Amino acid sequence: MCLADAPNAGHPRVCKLRPFASPNWQAETGEWIIIRTAWAQTSCAPLEAIVATYTLDGRTLEVVQSACEFNSDLDLWQIDFRALSHPLRNGDHAISTTYFFPEEVVGAPAGTTSSFSTTLTVTKRGH
Repeated sequence: MCLADAPNAGHPRVCKLRPFASPNWQAETGEWIIIRTAWAQTSCAPLEAIVATYTLDGRTLEVVQSACEFNSDLDLWQIDFRALSHPLRNGDHAISTTYFFPEEVVGAPAGTTSSFSTTLTVTKRGH
C-alpha cells in the first residue's frame, strides 16, 4: 500500500511510490503521485551521469534529478530521481522506470540500461 500523507491545511494528499521496494502499489483518487528512486555509491560523477526515464501508462513523465549529496547513514554519495503525477482515475496504472548508465554505477557496467516496472492501483477514496 502506498503511504499517503494526511491532508495539511488544504494541501493535496501525496502518495510516495518507490518502484524498487514493491512490484505493486495502491493509492486513492485525489492523491498526487511522487515516483522516487535513489542510487548511492562511493563517488558522485557516475551517479550524476545516470539518465532516468519514467513513464506512467506509456506517457513520459518529467524526471527531476537531485544534487549528489553525501549520506552519512550509508557512508556513500547519493542522488535521487523524482517525478510527479497528477491524481489518477480508478484502476490499474503501469509505471516504468528506466536508467541508462554511461559510467559504471553500483555494479551496472558502463553503457548498460536497467528497467523496472510496477503497478499502481487507484481506488476511490474511502473504499
